[in-house]
Amino acid sequence: MTSIKKASYPDRYEAFYDPLQQKPNIKILINIFASVNTMDNKQFERISKALGDPHRIKIMQYVGKSRDCTQCANIVEMIDLTQSAISHHIKQLTDAGLLIAEKEGRNIKYAIDKGVVDAYTKFLQGIKG
Repeated sequence: MTSIKKASYPDRYEAFYDPLQQKPNIKILINIFASVNTMDNKQFERISKALGDPHRIKIMQYVGKSRDCTQCANIVEMIDLTQSAISHHIKQLTDAGLLIAEKEGRNIKYAIDKGVVDAYTKFLQGIKG
């Protein structure tokens, strides 16, 4: 087993690397992670608007309950809407960042972005005080 040397880290990781301890600087990484997980008012508003439709909430519930990624065709079977209407709602949820789209051949699978949902609930808790 070969050890990783400082020279093998790409340039973008050098700022996180602590040469004295020969490992990544955890404090810097935690601060970066915290800033990525925060949400601004504009993003909060966009997500709130996306969740303002009852059909989109049903779609989120269905995708959240499925263990794997879900295709649009599966959602059409479960929710009484046309395929084009569901595609429109999925686009709104994807644009808001709530769903992650993953292309698989000709199909697209959707999953909930748990990091965005967590940041959204954390923002709501911050409002509560």
